[in-house]
Amino acid sequence: MMEKKNRLNALMVEILLAVLFFALSATVILDCFATARRLSARAEAEGQALLAAQNLAEALYTGEEPDALLAEQGLLYRDGLWRQEGDGWNLTVALEQEHSTVGVLRAEVRIFVEGEFVAALPCSRYMPEEVAR
Repeated sequence: MMEKKNRLNALMVEILLAVLFFALSATVILDCFATARRLSARAEAEGQALLAAQNLAEALYTGEEPDALLAEQGLLYRDGLWRQEGDGWNLTVALEQEHSTVGVLRAEVRIFVEGEFVAALPCSRYMPEEVAR
C-alpha cells in the first residue's frame, strides 16, 4: 500500500513538472511572437516612410516651386519645416538654399519612425546661379 502511494506521489510530481515546463515554454514563445510582431510593424513603417520619402524627393527634384509642391503633397508647414505624418512614421523636409559655385541646394528629407531618426535623403537640385535667382 505504501509503495503504491509513493508511486502515485512520484507520478503527480512528474505531471506537475511537465505542466510547469510547458507553461514556461508557452511564456517564452508568446514573448517571441510579441517581439516579432513589434519588429514587423516597425519594418513596415520604415518601408512606408522610405517609399514616401523617395517619392517626395523625386517630386522635389523635378518640381519648380518646392513650397507649392509640398503643400500639394499634403505636408504642413510648422516651425520652419514641412512635416508629413504617417502610420508610425514622420517625414520632415528642410528647404535650404546654400549658394555655391555650382548652384543652389534645395532640400533634405528626414525620416523618423516611432520618434527615432532613421535616415536623411538629400534632394539636391543644383541649378546655375542665373536660374536660381
